[in-house]
Amino acid sequence: MVKKLLIFLYLITSVFASDDDRFWTRNGVLTDYFTGIQWQDDKSLKNAKLSVKIWAEEKSYCESLKLDGKDDWRVPSIDELKYGFKIRKKFKNYNAGVFWSSTIVPDYYKENIYCLSFYWTQREIKVNQCSRIGKKFVRCIRGEKYEPSELKEFIWEDKSW
Repeated sequence: MVKKLLIFLYLITSVFASDDDRFWTRNGVLTDYFTGIQWQDDKSLKNAKLSVKIWAEEKSYCESLKLDGKDDWRVPSIDELKYGFKIRKKFKNYNAGVFWSSTIVPDYYKENIYCLSFYWTQREIKVNQCSRIGKKFVRCIRGEKYEPSELKEFIWEDKSW
C-alpha cells in the first residue's frame, strides 16, 4: 500500500517538482523523497581503505553503520544498486569500481553474489557474478525494499553524459 502511494505521489508530483525537490543530502545521507530510500553518502566512501570490504564484512559493516542518527542500514540488492547508478550524479561522494549487492546468484550453491561494475570510462554498468573472495566497494542504504518493476517507475532517462 505504501509503495503504491509513493508511486502515485511520484507520478503526480513529477509534473511539478524538480530534481532539487526530489533529492536532498544532509549529514552524509542522500535522501530520495519519491522512493523514501536513503543512501550512504559520507566522506568515507572516497577513502578506499574504509569503503572496500570483503564479502563477509559488507553485511556487518552496513548493519553496524550509524549515520545521521540512524542504525538500520543494509546492503542494497542488485536492482537497488542499478537504481543508484541511475541517480549517481546526485551523490556528493561517488566512486567508480565494483560494488557488492545482497543478491545471491540462484542455483549456484550460494557461493556467488551479484555485483555491479562501474568505471568512469564506461557509460554503462555491468552486472557480474562475483565470488566471495576479494574486496569490493559497499554503499549502504536504508528504507523499504522495492521490487525491480517498482523501481522502474522512479527512473527517468538520463541522457546527460
